[in-house]
Parts: sequence; structure tokens; C-alpha cells
Amino acid sequence: MIIENNITNTTPLVLHAQGVTHFTNKWTNLVNKIVNIDLNTNIPDDLLIITFNANYIYSPLTIQLEKSNIPYINAAKNFSSSKKWENKYKIELTLDSIYDTDKKYILSLDALDVVLSESFGNIIEEFNKFNVDLLFGASNNRFPPIETLKELKDVTIGHPFLNAGTVIGTKDAFIKFYSKVNTIKDTELNGEWLNSEQHRIKVAAQSIEMSIDFDNESKIFQTVGGLNFNYLNNIVTISK
Repeated sequence: MIIENNITNTTPLVLHAQGVTHFTNKWTNLVNKIVNIDLNTNIPDDLLIITFNANYIYSPLTIQLEKSNIPYINAAKNFSSSKKWENKYKIELTLDSIYDTDKKYILSLDALDVVLSESFGNIIEEFNKFNVDLLFGASNNRFPPIETLKELKDVTIGHPFLNAGTVIGTKDAFIKFYSKVNTIKDTELNGEWLNSEQHRIKVAAQSIEMSIDFDNESKIFQTVGGLNFNYLNNIVTISK
């Protein structure tokens, strides 16, 4: 499967149905058509992929990875099934899963609403073109919906809001940044959104000296919530 964005004229490598989009019939039909197809690509030797499938529910991403013999770590594999999952747990689980790796780069992806294109093997090459420490995905919708919560930048093209469901960077950058995120206190947050790791990430990004960006033009990460997407002849086309 190849992704073509007709809005920004890019060919993203990762497709992310953020928010409620992955509950729609349209997304389910797309996933059913592509999930069992071998990606037939090699990933870079210096890349570690991590994801979070807390209770081993249906994950198109992990099905793709296993079908294509691509190694990954389920950072939430030991999460207690008696405990309610909250995305804020991703912060510590990320740190725990990457400390001992000898890989230079880390790619963190949500498990339930992400699929990969067959061009995915180029991801480090594409990431390095950004010349940043960490690159997050981006979306059309502000989450949490807090008007006073600052974004990293103002954009005129593509998606204006950081999305934390997809992120790539070096191991050192991940450890530095997520260690900072882990220090954010509840008192620094809007009380309605204490369980949102995205809230904590946006607050931390404003107060750390690192080069952090989000992929507003969908050069690597493509969110589909709020956009039109169609699948034909092994191509997912993104349009308004």
C-alpha cells in the first residue's frame, strides 16, 4: 500500500486514524484490505519500533509488522489487564522500553489505529531531512481542546496541531524528552485532561531546549481524521 496526499503533494509512510476515526466503517474496510499484505520492505538496522497494545486487542499495526517479519517491542505487554489503560502510561513505558537498546533511532506508534506503507523502509532517511531531534505527527483537530495550550509553531500549510500517536527521533532525544515529560506535575495541567499524554507532551515541549517539530505537511506521518481518504489499486489517496 502506498499513501498519496493530494493536499500537500507528499507520499507519507505512516497512516494514522486518530481520535474516533478508527471506529468508522471506512477505516475498518481499508484495514481489512491491507493489513495481511506483506510490506515487502526492510527496516533500517539502527531503528527500534515500539508500540502499546495493553490488553492484546486487535492491532492492525502489529499484524502488519508480524506478517512482514519486522521486529518491534510491545511496551505495554506487561500492563495489568485489571487496570484501565490511560495514554499517560505511555510516558514511563516508553522510557522503560528503550533504555537498554543499542539502536540509534526510535519510532513510537500507537497500536490500534496505525498502518504502514510499503515505502516505510525509507523512514530514517526522510526523518533526517527535518534536521530535528524529535518529529511528531500532526492533525487537524486540537487535542486536548484547550485554547490556551500553545503549539510548537504556527502553520499555513497542512495540519496545525501536534499529535503524539506517532513520533520518531534518536534514542538520546527520546530519553531526554520523555524524562522531562515524566516530571510534569498534575498541577501544571488542565485538571480535565490529566490522563492525556499529549497534554503533558505539549507542556514539556514548551520548556525544554531541544529541536522538536511536528509533521504538518505529512511527509512521514499522515493523520486521516477530518480528511477524505480512499483506497484503490493499492493506493490510499488523501484529499479534503
